[in-house]
Amino acid sequence: MLRLNLKQRLMLLVGLLFFTTLVGGIIMIWYTYDTARMTQEILSNPINLSKIIHRLQYNLLMQKGIVTYFSRDKDPEHLAELQEQRLEFLKGMSVLKEALDPKFSREIADISLKYSAYVSAIDRVVAYYLEEKEQLAKGLHEQLRKEYMNIVKDFDGLWAELIGEIEALSHKNLKRAMVLRVIAFGAIVLVLISGFVLNFLLLKKMINPLQEIHEKFFHTDGSKVTLKDISQLKSKVDELLSDMDYTQEELQRSRETLLQAEKMALVGRLAAGTAHSIRNPLTSVKMRLYSLSRNLELTPQQREDFEVISQEIRHIDNILQNFLEFSKPPKLKPKPMSPSDVVDHLLDLMHHRLLSHSVSAKVIREGKLPLVMLDQELLKEAMANIVINACEAMESGGELTITEEVKNLSDLGRCVAISISDTGPGMPEEIRSKAFQPFFTTKDQGTGLGLSIANRIIHEHGGKIELLSREGEGSTFTIYLPTIS
Repeated sequence: MLRLNLKQRLMLLVGLLFFTTLVGGIIMIWYTYDTARMTQEILSNPINLSKIIHRLQYNLLMQKGIVTYFSRDKDPEHLAELQEQRLEFLKGMSVLKEALDPKFSREIADISLKYSAYVSAIDRVVAYYLEEKEQLAKGLHEQLRKEYMNIVKDFDGLWAELIGEIEALSHKNLKRAMVLRVIAFGAIVLVLISGFVLNFLLLKKMINPLQEIHEKFFHTDGSKVTLKDISQLKSKVDELLSDMDYTQEELQRSRETLLQAEKMALVGRLAAGTAHSIRNPLTSVKMRLYSLSRNLELTPQQREDFEVISQEIRHIDNILQNFLEFSKPPKLKPKPMSPSDVVDHLLDLMHHRLLSHSVSAKVIREGKLPLVMLDQELLKEAMANIVINACEAMESGGELTITEEVKNLSDLGRCVAISISDTGPGMPEEIRSKAFQPFFTTKDQGTGLGLSIANRIIHEHGGKIELLSREGEGSTFTIYLPTIS
């Protein structure tokens, strides 16, 4: 049996600790990137496909509805609108085919074939109505509903298969998470055992004998034995303990990242399901309202009631859209650009909203801000959310001031600072501390996602947002973005 001396045993234990720490760190870094990639795949693709499928179903419904209107008034404008809806459906099918995996080509081909038959039937119905063959037209018109429902069922079946793909990806992520937990637990146990053995060897074989020499014996020249060796050993032990603490912290951070990824994956599934399940009946309600408003002779009061209902439906649709945007990680398309151009474009875009709230706007700048790598549309969306909140806070009108500066910060270096200030009522401390939390709102019809989305967009740009507000003194949101080096 191979026997190791004390030096060899110490070197072996130190090497084992070093190897465990290094391998554990590499695994954590790799898994963080892999988890981020899988989360992106789970969240983004199903939501986009849900929007495309929903739009195609909406086009089918519009085509069926247009034929119904044509059967009543024989208005040739309906035929032009029908042709537009067909072209939009074909474009949507082309986009869906490119977005889907090739293994779904058979389902796409079946839907395309049924749609061709559906279009032919619609053309025959229109021709009968034009030839005033009402009985033939009505009989064939009744068959359109069955063909429409068959296509809708095919889309629903396609969506069910896509949901199955999502669940498979989620299961794969959970399985990897379990493997990581086992590896992390084994690494912790190995580090603890190695550390215990190392401490035992140091204490039993080195520190105690050296301490006894220090207390009882002297050198031949009369000087006492120094504790230099003990100090050096203590320093090494402290370094090893520090490495163990660092490994523990990294493991904890990886667990938190994993839990957050699992939560966001669930949010993505819920968001896609919500959009698919709620927006279909919502579309049907809108179509019914549109049909009633065109075919009924309404009094002014009834027309006002219809408008209120339409506004509330649009508000529900806006809430769904905000929820989808929050659950979907923003995809930046940065390019070098001055934020001053984004500010000017934003004010042009928000001109009518500012007038409707009796809010005047002014920009304070010494010159055009330097170039920043930014996504113009996303940055404009973030600033628009802040401006909209400011307008709603100034219920009796007020002044909006946008100040542009160049600053040097310790964490960002040279950066641009865009401050958006209002003359509203300000925020108390309990509201200010929760301003950027998702779903937190003080408005009756708010979603609580505007500032949260803005905060995430700015952080994706490598910047940050600061909020200064006191009750009765207005609020100031300052956006910091690093300039191009």
